[in-house]
Amino acid sequence: MAQTPGRRAAVAEGAARHVLRSADLVERGCVTPDEVLALLELRLYGGHGERPPTTSSVELGCAVAVEWGVGAVITRPEHARAAAATLAHRGPAVVTAIGLDEADPRPLQVEARDLIREGADDLAVMALADRIEADLAGLVEQVEDVARFASGVGARVRVVVDTHGLARCVLLDACEKLAHTGVWLVQGGLWRSTLPSFSEVKAMRQVLPRDVLLKWTAPMMRVDTLLSCVAAGVDRFSIDDVPGFMAHTIARAELGALSFPDAV
Repeated sequence: MAQTPGRRAAVAEGAARHVLRSADLVERGCVTPDEVLALLELRLYGGHGERPPTTSSVELGCAVAVEWGVGAVITRPEHARAAAATLAHRGPAVVTAIGLDEADPRPLQVEARDLIREGADDLAVMALADRIEADLAGLVEQVEDVARFASGVGARVRVVVDTHGLARCVLLDACEKLAHTGVWLVQGGLWRSTLPSFSEVKAMRQVLPRDVLLKWTAPMMRVDTLLSCVAAGVDRFSIDDVPGFMAHTIARAELGALSFPDAV
């Protein structure tokens, strides 16, 4: 599902104008259920038990994403084309990862180009803990190259930081450097590793520029948890069960405004 650079640039420009940031929401003091939906990214890369997701399950998940109006869906690279075709520009962005297959001989920029042609809007580069410790400068250069290429064709790049086992000072140094590579979002924690603590995520926010968004990989289960995270500067969240989460969110909103606790 190829898109022209002009079309992608227009989509990216429109998304930039409507991006929701935690700082702006907290300044206002509350959030609407529709705005909560915009902060959510539906995970479609997991299957049932040990089985990987099927194309049909990804398409079904994308239909749910469109129905509810979440901000994005996250798929495996092999499902990016099917997700983009199902979404057909009806709101949610398609997020997928590059560099996952170590046996893939393609350079990251070539893989990025191919996935963007298939309909991916947002490419996630993995910043593994051992790579951060061994070659942060090389990793930063690599992310810069991919982000520069992607922005030239109207796509975006995020970096997913593997926090497991990193000393706090090393983690924050990596986040600060990676945030200046042209990425639009820094994500704390890999889905396949131990997730960062809330205190680590808050520390990450302190070293990130305001215009670079922060995501905590831990999936959200209740809106009160999400509100506390937004108050601490987290901008985006993973979700697995959109209808269930939003049923609770809407019921909570009927009792009173979805306001933020004091940031801690």
